[in-house]
Amino acid sequence: DVPGERSWYQRIVTEVPTSHKPLVSASAYSSLGFLCDEPGSQQEVDYYQQALTLVPSNYQVRYSLGAAHATRLEYDLALEAFREAVQLASTPEQEYQSLSSLYTMAVTYLKKKHPNATQQEVMKRLGDLMGGMEHFQRLAELKKKSSSQKGQ
Repeated sequence: DVPGERSWYQRIVTEVPTSHKPLVSASAYSSLGFLCDEPGSQQEVDYYQQALTLVPSNYQVRYSLGAAHATRLEYDLALEAFREAVQLASTPEQEYQSLSSLYTMAVTYLKKKHPNATQQEVMKRLGDLMGGMEHFQRLAELKKKSSSQKGQ
């Protein structure tokens, strides 16, 4: 029952003082963002940003904010959020998820903004957009490791 859940979380953020239970309020804001009717809506972005003011080091909220910006085609904001999510990742799965999204957003951005770039220019810009070539290399390592584990 999405409307019921939405109502419950809305009650939490309006009735529970955030100073008393910042994690509870942040979780409620994050859930409200997830439950938005329109993916990528300004309301979804606002909920994630409100959650991040309370718990700025939350990987899932930061990643979700990046996804919302990506849906809105807000390339710079999505790239920034995904780069921050990479730094907050605490598991290889989270690191792979955020690096994959960062790579996808960077490639999408490059295709849109620099359609005639040479391969050398693309690789340099890709490294810049991903926050350094070490992120690109780490993604390749994680992908290779994931592929070899699936084959076992």
